[in-house]
Amino acid sequence: MPTLKEIRRGLLISTKKLVLLSGVSESTIIRIEKGGKYQEENIEKILAALSKVAGQEIKRDSIEGLNEPYNPIRDRGQTPKEEEVA
Repeated sequence: MPTLKEIRRGLLISTKKLVLLSGVSESTIIRIEKGGKYQEENIEKILAALSKVAGQEIKRDSIEGLNEPYNPIRDRGQTPKEEEVA
């Protein structure tokens, strides 16, 4: 299975071009490509941009290294607000 970086490079897209296409910051893209945590909305934007360039849908489960998305409550040890519990 290819990594996100391998897919991007295979489509001949620079990181800066992917920033323009996806609306996701360069530092976020680099962090995701290195296997760091990410928010689901950012990966959706990146995959939509890559899919548009590729001319076919690129699915998350076909990319190596995309683990569970970042969850601020779980990953920072915060307690949920009352309205989030209900």
